[in-house]
Amino acid sequence: MKTMLPLLIFALFTTGCASSYLSIDKPLSRGTDLRSYDCLAVEMSQVPRSWKQIADEIEAGLLRKLQGSTGFSKVERLIDLSQSGRLLLRVSLQEVEKVSAARRVLQGAFAGRSSIAAEVELVDEKTGAVLSRGQVYAETGSHSITAGTTGQAVDKVVNEIVDFVQGYRPSSNFTVKRTKWNA
Repeated sequence: MKTMLPLLIFALFTTGCASSYLSIDKPLSRGTDLRSYDCLAVEMSQVPRSWKQIADEIEAGLLRKLQGSTGFSKVERLIDLSQSGRLLLRVSLQEVEKVSAARRVLQGAFAGRSSIAAEVELVDEKTGAVLSRGQVYAETGSHSITAGTTGQAVDKVVNEIVDFVQGYRPSSNFTVKRTKWNA
């Protein structure tokens, strides 16, 4: 039994099932060439005060991961409204269920799952036309002490949004995967 105890403790700290997916509500029209945009500007929607930190973490994660990985010469936070001609990546948080690491340690699996739902759009800044729209959802596991924190849900949402943009930018075949599940 003593040899089983460390294994049981390890399992409690590392197991948990999590999922995330991206569904495309409005695919990019054939013939639309995103290579004509040099700059991608990330725009986060206004959120309730209790979601502000989550929105800031998603925005920072997107800026970090999109820089240099999507083929845009410039990736920036949407601040300067006097410019035009950029491709906007508009992110609107729809739902946030937070679970902190402290709550996870104190309550274990009873702390529940952390989840984030967001709508994402690619918008032509000059015309205001929505070129593509999708829904992103991430839910973390709840079966272990360390799995299931809000930070893990943020990472999953960021990765799904990066996949959303990268699915269109690198080539001209414009095929985007419909769903993705991680377990």
